Amino acid sequence: MDLDVMTQILLTLVSVSTSTICAYLLYRLQEQDKRRMEEARERERERQDALARQAREYDALRKGVLAVLRDRIVQSAIHFHVQGCANAAQKDNISKMYEAYHDLGGNGTATHALKEVLDLPFEKEGRRADCKAC
Repeated sequence: MDLDVMTQILLTLVSVSTSTICAYLLYRLQEQDKRRMEEARERERERQDALARQAREYDALRKGVLAVLRDRIVQSAIHFHVQGCANAAQKDNISKMYEAYHDLGGNGTATHALKEVLDLPFEKEGRRADCKAC
């Protein structure tokens, strides 16, 4: 065989081998990108699931705190109504509970109870004549 023919055959083999290797590497890179994209989608699904779970838990906690605050406000109002008076600290405490209740989205159920407590006479210097519990 002639040296030129051998050189042409060798160049053709190198060219075909190089093309094959490049095609294989490109295929591997594309597969790797597909895996990475799928992993990223899975992480995003997991993140969205976690956010949804946190939102449900937050809502449940908010509703629970609202229920407890509403109960405490109403029970305090009943107690102070029976007692017939409330001191400044007690009125301040129920006002702060109502403020938190309202800020959390309370629907005003406890508004009447708060108003009744705030309208009660103040307990002053220990005892009051019109305060049943004093």
